[in-house]
Amino acid sequence: MTVKTLTLDSVTLLATTGRACDIDALMQCLDDRASFTECKLIDHALGLVEGREGWQQIQHYFWV
Repeated sequence: MTVKTLTLDSVTLLATTGRACDIDALMQCLDDRASFTECKLIDHALGLVEGREGWQQIQHYFWV
């Protein structure tokens, strides 16, 4: 799934599915053009991830 417009609903949907590809879609939005609001939305969404696959993907970005 690709995020086109970042809204609370869209990032929450991606985060709560917990799939690695959805975490990838969220992380791809974090670049040097991301606004403060977009960064905060993604930060909030990443905190909602509960599935094992999603957590492993987050660890891939932050700790590997």
